[in-house]
Amino acid sequence: VRNDLGGKTLYLTDDNRRFVYYYAHLDEWKYGLAEGQRVRRGQLIGSVGTTGNAPANAPHLHFQLMRSSPGRQYWNGEPVNPIPYLHRTGNER
Repeated sequence: VRNDLGGKTLYLTDDNRRFVYYYAHLDEWKYGLAEGQRVRRGQLIGSVGTTGNAPANAPHLHFQLMRSSPGRQYWNGEPVNPIPYLHRTGNER
């Protein structure tokens, strides 16, 4: 999806469609990525950029986690703090 604010964006959901993962200001989407395609942890889905309303001299990624709810559009979910859902993989220190 492309829009004026986020530029090149991606919306992903978990298997149960409880959460929506929003990525914005991408420079490029990964070639071959298609709507409805399953992605896995660690898979390249795009590259950081300055599209949309991002400053041209500050490439970055806008990431947002939203809770999906019945009857709501995927882009209009309830914002959720992602920190409690993030964890380290591999050896914990």
